[in-house]
Amino acid sequence: MKIMMLPTWFGGVSWWRFEVPAKALQQAGHEVYCPTNDQLTHTLKQYQNNFFDWILAEMPKYDIIHIGYNPDPNFAIAFFKARDIHKIPVITDIDDNLDHVPSYNKGWNTFHPGGIGHRVTKTQLRYSDGISFSTDPLAESLGYLSDNPTKVLENWIDIDSWDYPTPIERKEDQSIRLMITGGGGRFGDWTILQEPLEWAMKKFDGQNNQPMLRLFFMGATPDWVQPWLMDKENPLANRCFYLHPTNSVKLFNKIVRYISPDIILSSTVKNEFNRSKSGLKFLESSLAGAAFICTDFDTYSNAPEGTCLKVDNTFTQWQAALEEAITNKELRQRLTDKAKSYVLDYCDAKDHITPRLEFYQSVLEDYKCRMSPPAEQGQEATLAPDKP
Repeated sequence: MKIMMLPTWFGGVSWWRFEVPAKALQQAGHEVYCPTNDQLTHTLKQYQNNFFDWILAEMPKYDIIHIGYNPDPNFAIAFFKARDIHKIPVITDIDDNLDHVPSYNKGWNTFHPGGIGHRVTKTQLRYSDGISFSTDPLAESLGYLSDNPTKVLENWIDIDSWDYPTPIERKEDQSIRLMITGGGGRFGDWTILQEPLEWAMKKFDGQNNQPMLRLFFMGATPDWVQPWLMDKENPLANRCFYLHPTNSVKLFNKIVRYISPDIILSSTVKNEFNRSKSGLKFLESSLAGAAFICTDFDTYSNAPEGTCLKVDNTFTQWQAALEEAITNKELRQRLTDKAKSYVLDYCDAKDHITPRLEFYQSVLEDYKCRMSPPAEQGQEATLAPDKP
């Protein structure tokens, strides 16, 4: 099968939703075109940056087109116009619950109810010949947008992309490294952690035989961590560190492996938006070799019992989980071993391409049926009695 896969949100999202499955499909012998942002930019220059001309020329090379969602109407218009010319079905992938974007998420500015971006994206989904969702709750929430085939295609891992070394000097640091990753859209979720982490940083300060706790934020930092990153001249005097975000997932993975955190946290507000999200942080922490602590919520239903610590969003439960993970090295090792074993055994992308191919085939068959003239859909049209 020849497949075009075109992300619209390059970076972490495109890697999980497009680049990982594209690699698995290619390894299985399928022809897949999945450009990076730089590759797409370079290609469009050959068409004087006329997106429609490029799509019109490129689409006939493939059996099916799989794209991300986009609040820019020109994006979907280009694809659907080309589809109607070349008769090649277009699938839209979505991993965000557009009907429940919380106001604390920066995406709310574009996708708030009634907003142009919200309406454009829903229109794209309605006009698509199929929709792929990242989770069951998301499919349940947005499935009403299509009468055409839909499918939950979960996020799976590419093991090789985590094959980066940790420097030998890491062993010299006996402090406990705790990592939190995510952009500014996570600030609302991180408010849950403020009091527990303030307590933990005060208690585990390296004094009185207590371990030293250090925080690493990647992508964004809440303002309440400022007291621990005040020294601009001597990094060793700080206990909190900020790492600049990157659109390169391989660089992100390399940085995480370089830091080699002991613990990774992910708190989530219990709302419909987060219920529909994928538990990507669990997959990342398992391959990073870190013990994972998260909110006990549907977001992390992909993490089996014994592979992480799940807590309610109360100070008491977060406090207890943090203390246990910080002070108990054997517990951290047990959690990381079980998590990694589970992810390697059951979450490798190459083992999950069959449902994707079956979905593509169902979309092709459905589209062909819908596009066929009535006389070609069965014998009823030719055997019907003459009108009186």
